[in-house]
Amino acid sequence: MADDSHLEYLKTFFSKVHTTMTFKHFKECKSIYNDEWGAAVTERGLLYLPEIVGSSDYWVEERFPIKLISSTEEGLLAAINNIIAGIRKLNRWQAITSYTREASLQSIRLYNSNKGYINDDGYCENTVTIVARWTV
Repeated sequence: MADDSHLEYLKTFFSKVHTTMTFKHFKECKSIYNDEWGAAVTERGLLYLPEIVGSSDYWVEERFPIKLISSTEEGLLAAINNIIAGIRKLNRWQAITSYTREASLQSIRLYNSNKGYINDDGYCENTVTIVARWTV
């Protein structure tokens, strides 16, 4: 990927479907635990750099790992549920509040989700992986 447009686009998408979580991508912030987030941010989502998993003359598929942390288990579950609902709406071409769909995005699907756990700092943590298909 020559630029950060897909990362920026997905960051915007996730920020719109779950408004209480702050999302950044790997080029903005290298770790979900560092001080760049600020102490007041208790719900965080970090999009990592994509891996190309498929392509043709017309499209490319990229896999994006996303690490989510929240100060409560309920906050983490709400984030995952809102992300799933947002992906469902996007794939059905339904409107999402204050969000404009990127023309080159064909679909997003949930690839997998690792079981969440509570880390040493008391945060609930989960890693979700999505696959996005873009037209080229």
